Amino acid sequence: MKTPIRKLASRRTSRFGAWFAFSLLVAVGLQAVIYFAILEKTVGPVRNLPRLFRNKSVASVVLLKSGNSALLSNPNPEDYFDVVRQWEIALAEAGIPFRVIGDDDLVPEVASDSSVLVLPMAVCLSDTQRKAIQSLAKAGMGIVASGALGARDATCVWRGWDFLTTFAGVRNPETAPVTHGASAVFRGGQYFSEVVPAGFRIELPPQELVFGTVRAPDVYRSDGKLNPFGDKSPEDVALASHGTYHGTRMVWLGFRETLTEGSDRDQRAALSQYMVNSVRWVGRQAIATFGNWPNHSRAAVLIAETIDSPDSAIPAAKVLRQERVSATYLLPASKVVGASAGWRRLMEGGEIASGGDTTDAFAEQDVETQTARLVTARSKLERLASAPILGFDPPQQVWDSATVDAVRNAGYSYYLDRAEYQRAVPQIIVKNRETKWFLPPRQVEVARVSVSGTTDMEMIARYRRPGALGDDLADGFVRDFRLTEFVDGLYTLSFRSDLLGAPENTHILRAVVKTMKGDRAWIASGEQITAWWSQREKVKLESQLISPSRIRIAITNRSNRPMQNASVYVYLPRRPKIVRLIPLMLDRMASRLEMVIGGDDVLRLEFPELKPESSYVGLIVFDEE
Repeated sequence: MKTPIRKLASRRTSRFGAWFAFSLLVAVGLQAVIYFAILEKTVGPVRNLPRLFRNKSVASVVLLKSGNSALLSNPNPEDYFDVVRQWEIALAEAGIPFRVIGDDDLVPEVASDSSVLVLPMAVCLSDTQRKAIQSLAKAGMGIVASGALGARDATCVWRGWDFLTTFAGVRNPETAPVTHGASAVFRGGQYFSEVVPAGFRIELPPQELVFGTVRAPDVYRSDGKLNPFGDKSPEDVALASHGTYHGTRMVWLGFRETLTEGSDRDQRAALSQYMVNSVRWVGRQAIATFGNWPNHSRAAVLIAETIDSPDSAIPAAKVLRQERVSATYLLPASKVVGASAGWRRLMEGGEIASGGDTTDAFAEQDVETQTARLVTARSKLERLASAPILGFDPPQQVWDSATVDAVRNAGYSYYLDRAEYQRAVPQIIVKNRETKWFLPPRQVEVARVSVSGTTDMEMIARYRRPGALGDDLADGFVRDFRLTEFVDGLYTLSFRSDLLGAPENTHILRAVVKTMKGDRAWIASGEQITAWWSQREKVKLESQLISPSRIRIAITNRSNRPMQNASVYVYLPRRPKIVRLIPLMLDRMASRLEMVIGGDDVLRLEFPELKPESSYVGLIVFDEE
């Protein structure tokens, strides 16, 4: 008996449906296995999931708006409220949730729904508020404060420095009324260094500064360049610091968190980003920063010798070759007479840079004129050196905005700025250069190198011992180097071939170089240093706390060149007993990781090479069995 066609179709459909359902179940099962495998590699074990969903991805902030402290700003209370408003803007732009409270709301209960307390210029505090701050700190709430914290009572009557000293560890605090503004310099190698360059200088508006003695401050008052104000040490004119208070993380600033309306845009952005990163750090969020120099060196050094001819540089070049360090030789094209065997010797130990076509200044001329002068100088030097000329030292230390465009147009890659100090690391200036109509504009870079150290001419002018120069002259150069090292910056050792570079004085040069080498400084030519910094600017870091014991980190080298011996520093929520790194992309990650000695809970990842246009993604796992 034949089976009806409809029944055959029904059976086939039923079998197909069963196989389809089974296949779908298998596929879903495999996806689940893959999903939980990914969770194991990223979020962590399944047992951690409930904690994950309770974990805050960003810090949540309570911001004090103190009517009591505003009394100090009378008859202009808006000066105080501007500070609070600046915090509101910075937090909102960073996407950090916050709520504003008044004096009566500063109680221990605010810790129930927030992780950070911000106390801008909270000078006038009652006993109840002081106790509340101590209680919040003991409960683990991170604190950011500014000004003479708690130095006055609720009616703004003076009480003393005891609360600020206990909170921030500031010794011998004092105030200094500033009527014409003041300069402040940020130290490098800190939790905020990915957003604020090492040695970055900002101009503070007129105000009453609070400063004192702090070991290794984050910010110190300067003389307008890198040097500390009043010829003191950075520790004795500290304007900001970070550390712990009752076991919780704290940040203190001795200045108002506002700048003048006419302040440089970069300065305003840097201050805002510093505030935000301070909140993230005290809130125990993951923060990653990229090391300034290769092989985690403590500083970089550019040895720049101004010479009259290649032959005049031979005494110093001999010393530098023996010490196996590179140098940059600055030579005006007008001083070049003809070919010399000295050219070859100089190129073996460094590079030639241009001092211009003549000794005449470059300012107050149009771009075309300055470009033509720079092209002439470069062409003349390159014919004799048989090597690219990439650096420029403006004669008479004078230049203007047209000079920067001319440097770029003439094919140079960097110039030395001896006139105005802005930061202790190179600044990469990018400008689009027009191409043919069917091609996008090409970006052209020029690096600006701020020179802050004292020259040999200035050092010798201050030297008081009669007769020949002694080894003690090296002390002044070493002091400048140590300051640059403190801020994790670039030190330029500037001297002339007829002074420190003269045969009878090279023993001083050798002493300085040996000291810098002993301090693990990276000594390189101007071209090498600015090329490294250009690549460093193209490295993008991302870090995220994804569970109480796991941090996802991604490093992307957007440069078309590899980076050698780079370091990434990760600020962890706490100092772990056990830490490991799990690669997530192509098994490419750091070959070495170690905790940095100190109190900041910092993990250093070392990369022998970051390949061009490549990404490295991994998990930092700590205190998991």
